[in-house]
Amino acid sequence: MRKPKIKIEPLALPFLFFLFLANPLRDLLLFFSAALWHECGHFLAGWITRNPAACISLCPFGMKIEFADSLQHYKNDLFLALCGPLFNFLASLALLFLLRIFPDKSLFLLFYSHLFLCFFNLLPLFSFDGGRMLFALLALSFDADRAQNFCRAVSFVFSALLFVGGVLLFLSPAKNASLLFLSLVLLAEESTQKNKATNFYS
Repeated sequence: MRKPKIKIEPLALPFLFFLFLANPLRDLLLFFSAALWHECGHFLAGWITRNPAACISLCPFGMKIEFADSLQHYKNDLFLALCGPLFNFLASLALLFLLRIFPDKSLFLLFYSHLFLCFFNLLPLFSFDGGRMLFALLALSFDADRAQNFCRAVSFVFSALLFVGGVLLFLSPAKNASLLFLSLVLLAEESTQKNKATNFYS
């Protein structure tokens, strides 16, 4: 089996640098461990569907996996996209049980990281698992081009809403720029993904 290629997206390093400046190292390590667990879900789904990873890209929100066979059935695509958030959700349930026994701050941060990654990745953004799932569901019943155009429109609307929320948060007394920076990266991702294939899983 061929080893997957490793790529680093241009926006990845600036965003990771911003995270490093804005957050304690311990919090980042806990978050990245949750992100790696998320990708394990995608890898397991690829192994089950006999679709090995062809390329692993470091992106602003963690990693993206491109699988070797992009022409599998849309039901398999739905399964591939679902397994990442599902792994985070199952981990958050296990951590919730542990927190009842060991109420530790690090465990709580890890629980929150898994829960955040689960629901954040389910947003219907085209480069996220939620967008892939929406596309696969629509493509089962409609023409693939129509499904893709609809998903891109939904993705742009959600990215724009996050941008508006980011501006309002930045102008508020809290002066928090995290959501604004995040939404700008998302909008940039939307523009770079415009003409790319749809077999990436974040």
